[in-house]
Amino acid sequence: RLKDLKPDVIVMLSAHAIYETAPRQDFVTALTMLKPLARKRLVVVGDNPTYAKGSQPQDCLLREADKRRCVLDELEVPNTAVIAAVCASMNVTFVSQRDLFCTADHRCPLQIGRLSTMTDADHANPYYHLTLARALDERLGPLLT
Repeated sequence: RLKDLKPDVIVMLSAHAIYETAPRQDFVTALTMLKPLARKRLVVVGDNPTYAKGSQPQDCLLREADKRRCVLDELEVPNTAVIAAVCASMNVTFVSQRDLFCTADHRCPLQIGRLSTMTDADHANPYYHLTLARALDERLGPLLT
């Protein structure tokens, strides 16, 4: 049990899954329950973009000769602003991944270099995530001490 481990830091991933399946209050309740279990801090890592329901990233990547045409609009990053605001209001650390998937002009390409960023509508390509290890370490490392 988490309570028995007495962790210094708890890192929560896939917050949008909680928020999408439950009302905002349930997300607040989850944070309220987890926060006291972390001796130092609770960290919520923002989610990667998701592709429109009913279609898959590979559909575009297979269809388009010019892979640069396969992009998500940044608005399709699920509930990031709401989740970040809830975290801020509760003094919970929020770490964004948005810039690791989306450009400064608010476009989220489905392929960067030779790697697709997503494996399906909801999941980041694990090989792409490996290329992000240094960036994620720079963001999360200082929070884990």
